[in-house]
Amino acid sequence: MQTAPAIQATAVRGSASHADDLVFARRLVRKDERAWANFFLNFRGFCQSITYKYNRGNEFDDLFSMLVLKLLGTRGGPPGALVKYDGSASLKTYVYFVFKHLILNPELLTWL
Repeated sequence: MQTAPAIQATAVRGSASHADDLVFARRLVRKDERAWANFFLNFRGFCQSITYKYNRGNEFDDLFSMLVLKLLGTRGGPPGALVKYDGSASLKTYVYFVFKHLILNPELLTWL
């Protein structure tokens, strides 16, 4: 009995399980409108729960706006944090890390 050949899926960097996250992040970096609509739909509630965890829920709108700017970067400024995402962790983990540090110490994010 013959067995089917193994199919290997690999991301450019990181594990195969995060390949879709890496592709999605690259679409966000290219400012793909559908990708950003999907990001807002899937990450807004997640980020809101993080602000409540750190007792900053009343500042959510401002903090979330700052997160988007930090992920994208600003014209004439350093590149956004999404450019550095390499797929070695899930995108949700990466966004959590960036957002948590933004909430706790916004001045620490100058290195991103």
